[in-house]
Amino acid sequence: MAVVGRWERRSADLLLVFPVALLAIGLVLLALVRRQVVDWQTLTGAGLFAAGLVGATVWVRWRLPSADPLLLPIAATLAGLGQLMTSRLEPGLGPRQGVWVLIGLGMMTLVGMLPSVGWLSRYRYTWATLAILLQVLTIIFGRDPNGGGAALWFVIGPVSIQPTEAVKVLLVVFLAAYLEENRELLAMAGRRVARIHLPPLAYLAPILVMVGVSLVLFWLQKDLGPGLLFATVLLVMLYVASGRASYVVLGLGSLVVVEALASRVFEHVHTRVLIWLDPWAYRDTLGYQVVQALYALASGGVFGTGLDIGSPRYIPAVHTDFVIAAIGE
Repeated sequence: MAVVGRWERRSADLLLVFPVALLAIGLVLLALVRRQVVDWQTLTGAGLFAAGLVGATVWVRWRLPSADPLLLPIAATLAGLGQLMTSRLEPGLGPRQGVWVLIGLGMMTLVGMLPSVGWLSRYRYTWATLAILLQVLTIIFGRDPNGGGAALWFVIGPVSIQPTEAVKVLLVVFLAAYLEENRELLAMAGRRVARIHLPPLAYLAPILVMVGVSLVLFWLQKDLGPGLLFATVLLVMLYVASGRASYVVLGLGSLVVVEALASRVFEHVHTRVLIWLDPWAYRDTLGYQVVQALYALASGGVFGTGLDIGSPRYIPAVHTDFVIAAIGE
């Protein structure tokens, strides 16, 4: 395993200045526009964010010298932008978002303390089973703290946790471990139909079973986004592991068939398809959220209206569902 050069490390460390500056300048601008006093409390979030990044950087350089130095700056930029936009859209949730960012950095350092990740591969079926169990428990005990929509959260006192995020990680770990062990077998050609090589079903069956059950549970939860995201990740990982484009072709074809079937069986899937095809036909009812998001993107133009200008609040649940539209505006 190659060790990353000193110059690359230093360049990546300098990149960490950008997300901290982005958050700090953004928080100051929000305070000025809202005619608030700019003091040390204004920059508390940015200061804690900077301290967490410094600690994480020192830890990574000491514990994981061969780690890709660009991953932390990229993740930090996304986290800083997320915290800034949360503070802009829902000021009361800004500090909470900052706490979760620090918790994420702490979890990263804890993972770095592990002697190896080989045990993740050994217990791959355990992770897949745990992911499915979490989905079942969410269907049974899940709630919606906002009072509407899909019940996808575990509510413990003032804290709301969405198990779907853990489910996605667990399933990806299962896929990575299984594909790593069976990549040579999956790369072998199975039966050929026309110009497409069918994969050897015996080695693909465990993935199909686990993923199939998980996708069905995603549908029952009325949580279409993670299901589609996970299916796409599966196809990418299959292609990387096997190098066979036929897996991607078969997978995309299967997704089209399944989505068409789901559109007929599940009302909420059919509704989403209708909105996707023509949101303007339902601009006052089902498509109101999407239409308002399109208006926001259009009103922002090329350069945007400004951090605290614009009207993103016309978009229902903008801070959770359509933050990209708020950023674009």
